[in-house]
Amino acid sequence: MRKILLIGCLLLLVGCQTQDNSNKQVSEDIYDVAEEIIPDETVKESVEDNEESEPELKPLKRETVRRGGTQIIPTTPFSLSLEAVSEDNNTVYSGTTPGMEYRKTYTINISGQSEGSNDILLTVYDRSGDPVWDETITVDGVYNESVLMTMTEKTQKETTVTATTTETVKVESITISRLLGASLFADEFDVDGLPDEDAWDYDIGGNGWGNGELQYYTNADIDNARVEDGQLIITAMDEQINNNAYSSARLKSKNSWTYGRFEIKATLPYGRGTWPAIWMLPSGNQYGNWPNSGEIDIMEHVGFDMDVVHASLHMAEFNFRKGWHPTAEMMIPKVDTEAHVYTLEWSPYQIDMYIDDYHYLSFKNKGQGSREWPYDQNFFLLLNIAVGGGWGAQQGVDPVYPQQMAIDYVRVYEMIDELVDTIPPNQVSGLSSEVNGAVVDLAWEPVEDNYLVDHYVIRVLDQSTGNIRDIETTDTKITLMDLESERDYKIQLFAVDESDLMSESLDLDVTTGTINYKKANVLIPADETYLLKGINYDQGEFTYLNNIEKEDIFGYAFDLDTSGSYQLEFEMSGNIFEGLIEITQMNSELLTEDKLVEIITPKTGGWDNYQTVISEPFDLKSGQQVLTINVLKNGFRVKSAKLVKVD
Repeated sequence: MRKILLIGCLLLLVGCQTQDNSNKQVSEDIYDVAEEIIPDETVKESVEDNEESEPELKPLKRETVRRGGTQIIPTTPFSLSLEAVSEDNNTVYSGTTPGMEYRKTYTINISGQSEGSNDILLTVYDRSGDPVWDETITVDGVYNESVLMTMTEKTQKETTVTATTTETVKVESITISRLLGASLFADEFDVDGLPDEDAWDYDIGGNGWGNGELQYYTNADIDNARVEDGQLIITAMDEQINNNAYSSARLKSKNSWTYGRFEIKATLPYGRGTWPAIWMLPSGNQYGNWPNSGEIDIMEHVGFDMDVVHASLHMAEFNFRKGWHPTAEMMIPKVDTEAHVYTLEWSPYQIDMYIDDYHYLSFKNKGQGSREWPYDQNFFLLLNIAVGGGWGAQQGVDPVYPQQMAIDYVRVYEMIDELVDTIPPNQVSGLSSEVNGAVVDLAWEPVEDNYLVDHYVIRVLDQSTGNIRDIETTDTKITLMDLESERDYKIQLFAVDESDLMSESLDLDVTTGTINYKKANVLIPADETYLLKGINYDQGEFTYLNNIEKEDIFGYAFDLDTSGSYQLEFEMSGNIFEGLIEITQMNSELLTEDKLVEIITPKTGGWDNYQTVISEPFDLKSGQQVLTINVLKNGFRVKSAKLVKVD
């Protein structure tokens, strides 16, 4: 017996990162990790039940990140070993599967013989013995029937399927297979020569690719990338090109996809220094450059650690620069002589990785936005062999070249999700509030859902007028800045999931305070600033706003006699760095902040060297107005402010 333990990531990155193999502890609540006691022979026994699984996959004999234990997800037909038990006038045929996944749809095929027309009751039980699905089919004579079944329970390590019949009905076999969606792309590599130019392009060059790699990636060179005998052959060669000692190829798909099932069957190269990869990058960098827009590593392998295959994800919040990220590894015998299927399943709710239908990495969308889930945009596929590099050359580079990665096929399917969600999210909890005049800050804990929380609704009821309005946000905090002073409000907070099901409300009563409105041309010292978020002021010879950081907020409230053009004047100091602020005004009709101007704060050569900084003019209407200053770049202090009417 041994225990599957969490360890830190292997800090992988192909093409953009250096490597750092220091181990870090990973949190279970982020990665939905199953931790259990598993006998070493479990995988072997599971595979023997599957007639189509020839290689024997062994769990790693060391600490490793594993996802989903030793679960096998049947995508190809999976035959059950049936046992028949007589019960009264019935016969119950029973078989156990190694696992069926939540929200996934399966085809259950049953065949046999029946003396006349009879019913068969098919039932699926979870590992606790509770029924999760059943369906009755009618058969007559020699039969071969199929039904669809969607798993409505969370991932099961094993499920039991039974067929209950009369004595006159014989069940000869039950097979289960995953129902795959429509084909979105397939390259079977059945035309010899260069790879299909309509499907594939090339990354070209030998600049080290951010990892100190040794190869030069060539452009449509048949020595490095060719189709031959039904395979795409990517070859790393020992040849000098410019300053690079090796040549290789890095193919990238011309198609890109958001969500799907990606299957790549490949045989990997051998030897120290080889670093093959099957991976994906965003085609549009919707959230910015790496790692903000994400990376999906379906397969990585380094030749100094033969037969250990890795899968990883990188994003703004979890990547090698942060010291840890979602990753898993599995030992597969003879990766250089036998082909294996490396699979990614990617939906709006979760990413799963498989090798030969072994499920070993999961990462859930927790609804925390693009920093944790940038995977809602198109990604393209890359296939390459790197030589050397920060990870690949950790134990040197063998002189035995050429080395090849042979790819039998690349197949992309549409994801199928037929489960109808009827369960609303949990009620919001952990709500905190802070009232600053007529500004109310709200924050709460992320809400769990059986599916995925899509957004939150903040319902604001003015107790004086009865007016109600709803505000939507995907964040777990919000600042209400357009409330009236000295008013009673009821605030209700709801979580809403992808199926538009709404949680029970969490209610909060709030009374806003008094706003000390200032007139134009009146100096406002730091301690009379209307709004402070993340900032405090220090008292010395005079007060000043201090400890200003990026994303902090401060603001001023004015009661203006006339409409017209105005400027904000600040007394600021900046020591050795410039800062950047943005002045905005709340639009009470659209419930948005309208940007007015930006100001670059000066370098004044010392914190006590204050200068007058004047904004560009902007228009304001008469009456009560609140201006918000958003800090885009820190590095300054504020002594005072004044709103000046432009003649």
